[in-house]
Amino acid sequence: MIRLITIDLDGTLFDSDSKISNDNKRAISKCINSGIKIVISTGKSIKCVDSVIKELGLVDLQIVSGGTIIITPDLKIQTVMKIPRNSVFNAINLARDSGIGFGLDTTGGNLCYEKEHENLKYFLETGEIIEKVENIRQDSIVDNALLFTFLVDESDDFNEILRKNIEDDVKIRRGGPYFLNILSREAGKVACLKQILKKSGIDKNEVMAIGDSNNDLGTVKFAGVGIAMGNATRDVKLAADHISSDNNSSGVAEAIYKFIKF
Repeated sequence: MIRLITIDLDGTLFDSDSKISNDNKRAISKCINSGIKIVISTGKSIKCVDSVIKELGLVDLQIVSGGTIIITPDLKIQTVMKIPRNSVFNAINLARDSGIGFGLDTTGGNLCYEKEHENLKYFLETGEIIEKVENIRQDSIVDNALLFTFLVDESDDFNEILRKNIEDDVKIRRGGPYFLNILSREAGKVACLKQILKKSGIDKNEVMAIGDSNNDLGTVKFAGVGIAMGNATRDVKLAADHISSDNNSSGVAEAIYKFIKF
């Protein structure tokens, strides 16, 4: 029996216009009314998920900023796992030296950026709330850093530069075609999900996980029922128990109705 469903946002619950279909909304509403916990698991910043929580009427703990924090539905932080200070400075220097655009999630709730870059449009296309700061190396940002997002595709040389210079200190995850993330080694969507399950007394075999990107690979593998979207990466599809329709065809609702009888 499924008692909890964890769902990614971009490329999963969201369609290509970053909207949630009516079919997906109805399926999630049925789950909530049936006592099934709905846990968003996303790389989006705290403030960016506020409207999603309200739109769906979510009532349980949520996983945001790539699995670096767990928040309540009213955005209060329950668990936080920050990037070590030295790793933050190292990442900033590497990005600056390579001319790479980047943003940095902090416990303040927004995605901060320092310099204009043509690839910042990818943040805006996903509905992310971004905030320009004068100096991203200031203590109030560095000491509260949750998730770095570098705006590069998989073929960019920066992927290898980052791995060679910082991989021993942090986790590196790809969050989509143009998003390369680093986060604390203790953090991650699975790490947060395990904490929520422990608090809720739910076994992992009672969990359905739905995702599309390689940063969803861990939850899809971990859950009793792992669902890959039709638009998911090859790795996620290979790891999944079932492949649903794509994010423009309400694949989340399809998966829910296939495995849950209301």
